[in-house]
Amino acid sequence: MSTTRREFLTGVMHVALVPVAASLGACGGSGNGGAANDSLRDGGATSCSGITPAIGANHGHSLDVPLADVQAGNSKTYTLTNNGSHSHTVHITAAQFAALANGTTAMAESTSASGHTHSVMLTCVAVFSGTCNAVTPNIMANHGHTVVIPAADVVTGTQQIYTLSFDTANTHQHTLTVTAANFATLASTGTLAGIMTSVTGHSHPVTLTCA
Repeated sequence: MSTTRREFLTGVMHVALVPVAASLGACGGSGNGGAANDSLRDGGATSCSGITPAIGANHGHSLDVPLADVQAGNSKTYTLTNNGSHSHTVHITAAQFAALANGTTAMAESTSASGHTHSVMLTCVAVFSGTCNAVTPNIMANHGHTVVIPAADVVTGTQQIYTLSFDTANTHQHTLTVTAANFATLASTGTLAGIMTSVTGHSHPVTLTCA
């Protein structure tokens, strides 16, 4: 009789626990570990209208990251297009897509080909109100340079050449040319990515963002 009772109780416990486990598996709803809603995916405010890639030390490669991939949020490997002699791939993680979905940047390193790699920076093109009150420059692979872009220059819209400050070691400077077309893009979208500094043994991709 005691064996039959144990079997009975075991069966009852099993039936009772299955719905509990199922309900636990459904927790978090959004599929992102129950985290607060982020833009693009879980009903949060959309803060990203497109993705602009900047490829460091670029020599003919290009990269396309569809906004739909950010919305999906799954890690993915992309190919940097062939520049005539070689190509690279770059892997973007789910965590990096989550950062992009919330309007920040993501940085990754490409695979090696022809004895080199490329740093890749993905920038979220924010939904833009149409007013540029200040310009924030982001200098990729930076080692101490700074540059000031007055918002008034965006309004004027004529080509400007800016001088970056010396690097941390105080060894060199760069210049950055922002064309009239660049300013027009910045004024209309709020973001300008992939412009390059002058070469002093190396160059830096620069992204300008309006605030």
